[in-house]
Amino acid sequence: MRATKLVITIKYLTYKDRLKRLKLPTLKYRHMRGDMIEVYKILTNKYNNNNNNNRCTYNAHIVK
Repeated sequence: MRATKLVITIKYLTYKDRLKRLKLPTLKYRHMRGDMIEVYKILTNKYNNNNNNNRCTYNAHIVK
């Protein structure tokens, strides 16, 4: 919400209107998308939970 207000020309618009103008997804959509990605990783065994420090690896990157 705050970052969209930094665009001076659309500062006066409502949050939803600013998102539409900037062609950005809503926070609710981003949360749902993130959840779906996590479910996909779990179902396709993309996580490696054998690490000693309780971190998961995905595509050779450590996810904190």
